[in-house]
Amino acid sequence: MGRKRDGTENAASFGLAVLVFFGKLACWAMVALCLYVGVTRGYQFGYEVFHPTAVSSGAGIEKEVVIPEQAAAGTVTKILKENGLIQNRLVFRIQYVLFECKPKAGIYRLSTSMTAIEIIHHLNGQDSA
Repeated sequence: MGRKRDGTENAASFGLAVLVFFGKLACWAMVALCLYVGVTRGYQFGYEVFHPTAVSSGAGIEKEVVIPEQAAAGTVTKILKENGLIQNRLVFRIQYVLFECKPKAGIYRLSTSMTAIEIIHHLNGQDSA
């Protein structure tokens, strides 16, 4: 026949069940937290890409930048970031591709009150939208 359990075996079994339950609960809480943080940061990033804001409000500060011949996206991004015309290099690189930036070499007068899309229009030789 089967063995009878005494009180200590039942208590140990119950304690283990409680420990496993709270361990699983903690894991699911971490998964939920990671999902929440990931979704909110992903939304914020996407919002920055499609609804850009200027570095400064009001009149802003005008800067003169030189874009060299056949400048790569990274070069243009670096120039704009160093001059304080964009806030986030990664966001601008994505905008550069999405909004088809094909900068013409030259000297540009850009302002910190311009959004990234307005800067891209200027670099493309178009009027700002």
